[in-house]
Amino acid sequence: GGTREVMRAGTMPDFPRLSLFGVVPVVVLLLLASVTGGVGADEGDKVSSSSSSSPSWWHGPDPPEGEPTEHEREMFHERTPSCIVCQRAVHYLDENLLVKILDERAKDRSVNDPANYGRIEAIVEDEVSKVCSASGIQLDKKLRQRCNDMLERYEDALVRAWYDRSSQDDDWNMNWRICAKKHGLLKVCPTEIARFDVPQLDHLEQEVKLEELRSPVREGGEGGRKRVRYQTQAGRAKLARAGSGEMHVLNGRDFHARVIAGADTDALVYFAFANTHPRTHRGTMRTLKRAALAFRDENVKGRHHVAVSVIDVERNEIPHPYGSHVKGPTVILYPAGDKHSPRMLPMRGGVRGRDDEEAAPTLGDVLALLNKRGGNAYTRDAAGKAFVEAEQHELEGSGRFRDHDEL
Repeated sequence: GGTREVMRAGTMPDFPRLSLFGVVPVVVLLLLASVTGGVGADEGDKVSSSSSSSPSWWHGPDPPEGEPTEHEREMFHERTPSCIVCQRAVHYLDENLLVKILDERAKDRSVNDPANYGRIEAIVEDEVSKVCSASGIQLDKKLRQRCNDMLERYEDALVRAWYDRSSQDDDWNMNWRICAKKHGLLKVCPTEIARFDVPQLDHLEQEVKLEELRSPVREGGEGGRKRVRYQTQAGRAKLARAGSGEMHVLNGRDFHARVIAGADTDALVYFAFANTHPRTHRGTMRTLKRAALAFRDENVKGRHHVAVSVIDVERNEIPHPYGSHVKGPTVILYPAGDKHSPRMLPMRGGVRGRDDEEAAPTLGDVLALLNKRGGNAYTRDAAGKAFVEAEQHELEGSGRFRDHDEL
């Protein structure tokens, strides 16, 4: 899909926008944050009255280090909406903005090149303005509203903070500097959980999602019967041995644990609609079974470098938000080390296109995606080797037209 337009709430008063290097000191925004209690402060948030005469937006100590304690995990699970938005915004900008800045700085333009002027500022402003489109925010109405309020009130201060972060090489903890109640720019998260760096935030977010999957929900209110949170096929997923060259068959219950939580595995998942798109399904399964064979390796012991899987969407509910945009046969790569930046492999007939074997991706399509976007070197190298060794007619899709293959 395309980039979603960031919505703005109409309930907040307009504040004068600052240019990145405007004449209005950023400390004014800090004073405003200390008076209001930060971005969309939730009921129960203690309002800080401290301020600083320093011209810098940051005036606090370094964060405590160490792994999360059980008490801190409980606090993380009980975060206010404003704290959730702040931390997920930090996560989004760390994974998207900083990568773009590194790419831009690597272009090695001369100092006097006109293209240098304003290019970093423009990237920062663009990414900060899009932060509410992050899936962990955009798909929840309450979080989306909080995020819109945050940008309405503090977008310029956030641009300045992230510009400063992008302009130097030190590994600042932006969760601590932006979200912490005592010292942070927005003052919305307890210091106990504002100390976590981005990898720790990511790990804790995965724990929250897994806990939600395990928790039953009640139908018809408190007195209703319990049911599993997601509709799922009976039984556990059918998992192939690492290096066997076979495909996994997943179900709704095991999707998150097998696809998202496996941080070191490149997970290529086919969301199948076998009944409504039978021809496309047959062609796609033939392609993916052939692709899985390309990663057969008897030397792989116990750990999947790349896993090719299928899940029947007509019989399984995909855990939110991973299935939110799946409306028809879809192939998505969840790269190792970057599970929250999935890459979709377009069907040749489009998501709502014709039901035909020719609408399925070709072997060349699949191997090219894994070679270019795989998160670990093993996947990229193996896909490149398989591409070179495959017959031309296979790469172009001849293998999509064979006898019927079941899910």
